Amino acid sequence: MAFLFRKRSLIQSQKLLRRERALWWVKVVSIFLLMVALLWGLSTLSFLDKLNVKNIKVSGNSAVPTSEVLSVAQNILRGRNFLIFSSANIFWYPKKEIIDTLQYSYAWIDYVSINRVGFDTIEIKIKERVPVAVWCGVSVAKKIPCRLVDWEGYIFAKAPEFSGSAYLKLYGTLTSANWRGASFFSQNGLDHILDLTKALSEIGFEPVSVAVAGNNAYDVFNNSGAKISVLTTEAISNIISNIDSLFTQKVFAESQASNFSNLMYIDTRFGNKLFYKFKATSTNE
Repeated sequence: MAFLFRKRSLIQSQKLLRRERALWWVKVVSIFLLMVALLWGLSTLSFLDKLNVKNIKVSGNSAVPTSEVLSVAQNILRGRNFLIFSSANIFWYPKKEIIDTLQYSYAWIDYVSINRVGFDTIEIKIKERVPVAVWCGVSVAKKIPCRLVDWEGYIFAKAPEFSGSAYLKLYGTLTSANWRGASFFSQNGLDHILDLTKALSEIGFEPVSVAVAGNNAYDVFNNSGAKISVLTTEAISNIISNIDSLFTQKVFAESQASNFSNLMYIDTRFGNKLFYKFKATSTNE
């Protein structure tokens, strides 16, 4: 009897185990089908015309054509997210992909933001880089076609051939062998250059080019080839004050009248003591 009881219990346990396994598979299949139905429903919902982007506004651009910005955005919106959802859905359109593609494709673009406007429109706002100078090679002897430089020293595009003397020409090595995306000098160094060249223009010395002469040194040239050597560690106010005092001296009157055509150089790298030289004579102060 005990043997028959144990045998019956074993059979019942096996039946119970098979029943539990069957219920587990029913749950798995049910959950799977529920997920498929949910995904199908969301996919169908994502393609509803009322929930798709119909209009794209573009603002802030000048160098980058609006038509090209629209083309990039429209091509991305024609795709699918995860192969099953419409990329044009107003609630989950691929904003980051549009931004990354625009910034990679157009060097003029500094920043892009995209916002939803209503239920059928997105607005792409572009901030373009503003050129403040042009980089024309590692040195005057090795100059190349110039590239535009923004105020951060970021080199981003070829300069227009008609730019001529519209921009200050910069010469010196870059932070990268590939010019696009590289930086010129250091941020503090470039700030110093831009501020000093502006101040020099205000006292009559019109800079046309700058050549880096070391980690914290550079030379400023005007049209006649006159050179002013400076250190980035010296305050611009001190440099300008000393040079302005020098320009008011009688010995500089003739040179100033002819755009400093007789001047060879002024060296400001020794504090308040300036060294200068004319083409015919030399003098120290």
